[in-house]
Amino acid sequence: MEKIIRCLLVDDDIDDREIFLMTLTELGGHIRCRTAANGVEALHLLEAEHTEPPDFIFLDINMPRMNGLDCLRQLRKSDRFDNSGIFIYSTTAEPSLVEQSKSLNAGFIVKPVRTSDLKETLNSILNS
Repeated sequence: MEKIIRCLLVDDDIDDREIFLMTLTELGGHIRCRTAANGVEALHLLEAEHTEPPDFIFLDINMPRMNGLDCLRQLRKSDRFDNSGIFIYSTTAEPSLVEQSKSLNAGFIVKPVRTSDLKETLNSILNS
């Protein structure tokens, strides 16, 4: 039996969430992904759970209420997420954002144009 991989996608764009979830479905039924529309919602969701934190957290940069970097900073204040792979997931590949992500011990993924590229990227991350 395959190990269940638990993910959280935080993105305010409904279309991007749907594409991400559809791509995860193509990777197999052993992946469970919850979503949140912004950093505040994500933090509330994570605080309300009394289970293990997600294996992977993907944070969009530009969101209302709390952006991805601010959410990442909040997550890094807790050792509860030390074993979660956290990635900034954004259309913007601005070098300063990439550096800020790295300084907060997070990966950086540029949202690909083609779903096949997203599938390849997620497959390599989730199976690493």
